[in-house]
Amino acid sequence: MGDHAGALEAYERALAIQRAALGDGHAKVGSMWAQIGLCRSGMGDYTGALEAYERALAIERAALGDHHDEVGSTWAHIGVCRSSMGDYAGALEPLCIARDTLAFLLSPNHRQVTALDTAISVLTKAGLKRQLARQRSP
Repeated sequence: MGDHAGALEAYERALAIQRAALGDGHAKVGSMWAQIGLCRSGMGDYTGALEAYERALAIERAALGDHHDEVGSTWAHIGVCRSSMGDYAGALEPLCIARDTLAFLLSPNHRQVTALDTAISVLTKAGLKRQLARQRSP
C-alpha cells in the first residue's frame, strides 16, 4: 500500500511547522494530529493513533466547537481505533457521538452516518452475544 513511515515523518514535520506558525490551539494543528493518527493506525500502532486522535479532538473541540464535521470525524476515528484495539465497549460511545454529530450536520441518511449506524449495530450485537455467553458459562 502506502509508505506510512515516510508519511508519518512528513506529517510530523508539517505539525512542527504549523505549531510554530499558528500555535498549538489552531484547528489546522488539530487536523494534522488527526492525520498523524490515521497514519499510525495504518501502521498498526493503535496506541499511538489513539493518543494522536485524542490530541486532535481536544484541539478541534476548543477551536471549532462540538458541532463540526471534523470533530465528528475525529470521534469516529477514536471509535474505530478502540475497536481495532479490541476495546469494543469503549468504541461505542465515540461512535455514537460521531453518528449524532454527523447526522445533525449532514443528515441521518448521509452515507457516513449510515456507515456509523452499521458499525454501532455490529458492535452492539457482538457485545450482546458476549454478554449472553458469559451468562451461560458456569
